[in-house]
Amino acid sequence: MKTPKSVCTINESVKRKESSPWWVIPLDILMILLGLLLAYELRHRLQWFVEVIYDAPLTAYLPFGILFVGLIPSILWFEGAYRRWRGRSWLDHVYRIINAVTTTLVLILAYAFISRPLVYSRLLLLEAGVGIILLMSLDRLIVLLIQKHLFRKGIGVKRVIIVGAGEVGRRVIRTIVAQPQLGYHIVGYVDDNPAKGEKEIGRIKGLGPVDSLADIIATDEFSTYCGNVSAVRSSPASSLTCFNLA
Repeated sequence: MKTPKSVCTINESVKRKESSPWWVIPLDILMILLGLLLAYELRHRLQWFVEVIYDAPLTAYLPFGILFVGLIPSILWFEGAYRRWRGRSWLDHVYRIINAVTTTLVLILAYAFISRPLVYSRLLLLEAGVGIILLMSLDRLIVLLIQKHLFRKGIGVKRVIIVGAGEVGRRVIRTIVAQPQLGYHIVGYVDDNPAKGEKEIGRIKGLGPVDSLADIIATDEFSTYCGNVSAVRSSPASSLTCFNLA
């Protein structure tokens, strides 16, 4: 019989499995463009706060729009905002959005200082930044609510086996059970201690010793990925994550 270690291979796709839904980045770009358009309307049409002396056309802000669209998603990507998505709170998303937008504004104002375009409004850029933060924060809230609703229907939920039923394993079980919005369903747990591996922890079934994990996975014909503390097994139809807590 193969042990779990013998059927595990390290694979970077583990990280990608926790990435955001594919449509989040296009949605972010849409919110950025909408924020720029609203800022232009407020500044040049409604003329909020300060009267406009030179009425620049929308096309005059095209270079700034390209920078906003290119920089904000890039900064979010490099900060990991689109990775390790599952379980991240809305406030954490908002913090990362604020950081990305403010960094982008600093870079854009520096670009404007160096290039010195003939007509542009610094106030419009600041208004655009505030609008983008608000719109992207709202879209994150909507995305998280949609995911929570889907998880309740069992869509996108990851099946989980806990490896090791000690105090750490029990704490993780309690966390997953208490937070269904994380999108995990515990299939059971394995433990080499016969007094633990054959019993139940609440509604969570004991599936036997750790050596039986390979057979459990082979039954469902899962491909296997392992890291230092976890083994993630997935198939096109579903996924099985093994948290190694022994």
